[in-house]
Amino acid sequence: MEKPSLKFTSSWDDGHTDDFKIAGILKALELPGTFYIPDLGMLDKDDVSELSKMGFEIGGHTVSHVEDLKLLSDEDLEYEIRVNKEHLEECTGEPITKFCYPGGRYDDRVIEAIKAAGYKSARTTVVLKDKARDDFRVDTTIHVYPRKEYEGKNWVTVAIQQAHLIAESGGVFHIWGHAVDLNNYDQWSNLANFLKWLRNNFEIINIQ
Repeated sequence: MEKPSLKFTSSWDDGHTDDFKIAGILKALELPGTFYIPDLGMLDKDDVSELSKMGFEIGGHTVSHVEDLKLLSDEDLEYEIRVNKEHLEECTGEPITKFCYPGGRYDDRVIEAIKAAGYKSARTTVVLKDKARDDFRVDTTIHVYPRKEYEGKNWVTVAIQQAHLIAESGGVFHIWGHAVDLNNYDQWSNLANFLKWLRNNFEIINIQ
């Protein structure tokens, strides 16, 4: 029986040393991933370069992982965005075109600053979606975390339901998270097993 097609992408925030464990899982299953990395996270220049050389996309996440970009002055906002982008481009030798809003907090002024820095798209933290509202409001499907939107269900249960629905709709299944949460909530095996289930049950179309 022919497998249904599923457009897939993933993204991982904050620049943790265990991002390499995530990268290993994705690499083994030939799945894509974008790593959104702040300058002051746990990954140094060589780490960022290595993730890029492994074939993963690197995205901007500010210099210091600002709690709420909306509260910054214009000058500080420009600094946090521009310097992070320049740092990551120096690490990878590649243009950095994607950004992720720390904490999912942004407004129109933040979007304009992101655009002015030369970014082409930005990811939110909204879940249970399969289509972007626009290039600078790219929503997601599943956050590997006990979100209130899941109404008490395990994220894996919700993710399985969403995968079937999105395969029918033709949208993009976008899973994301943080290595620190995979550690704190002991979700490594659940993540690996779910991604294997996806690979076994769908014809995956990688979307970077």
